[in-house]
Amino acid sequence: MASQLQALLAEARGLVVGLDYRQTNLDVHELLQQLKLHPLIRPYLEGGEMVEWGAKTIPEGGLYSIPDRLHGNGLLIAGDAAGFVNVAALKGIHHAMYSGILAARAAFRALAEAHPAIMTRSELADRIWGDEPPASDALATHIYSLRQVLDRPFETPMLKTLHGVGFRLEVPE
Repeated sequence: MASQLQALLAEARGLVVGLDYRQTNLDVHELLQQLKLHPLIRPYLEGGEMVEWGAKTIPEGGLYSIPDRLHGNGLLIAGDAAGFVNVAALKGIHHAMYSGILAARAAFRALAEAHPAIMTRSELADRIWGDEPPASDALATHIYSLRQVLDRPFETPMLKTLHGVGFRLEVPE
C-alpha cells in the first residue's frame, strides 16, 4: 500500500472540488496545503521539488446533466460543455475533439454511400442530424474539417462542391 501511494505521489497530486460546493468561502488552495501537510502524505513530499502546477475547471453532473438538445441556431455543443466529461480523469477536450471527428465521419459516410450521386446540403444535414438539423453553419464547419482530411493528401480534391446544388465525393482513379 505504501509503495503504491509513494508511486502515485511521485507523479502528481491534486484536489477536485465541485463549483457547486455550498461553502462559498472555501479556499481550495488552503485545502490542498492541508492535504500536503497531512501526516500520511507529508513524508512523501518532504525534500521534493515542484516541477509544474496547474488548475482545471471542469463541468460535472453525470448523465442527467447532459442537455436534451446539443445544437441550436448557430451553435453545436460538444465535449465537456455538453457534459461529455470523464470527471475522474479530468478529460473533456478529448470528447470535444472526438465528437467533431464523429460528425465529420458521418458526413463522409453519407457522401460515400451516395457516391457518385450529388447530395444536397439539406440531404446531408438530414443524414447527419436527422429530424433536428442545426440552423447554423455547423455543416460548413464539418465539411471544412472533412476537406482537410480528404483533400490534403491528394493532388485533386475528393470532395467537390457543386455550388447551388450540393456535394459529391469523387474518387481518384
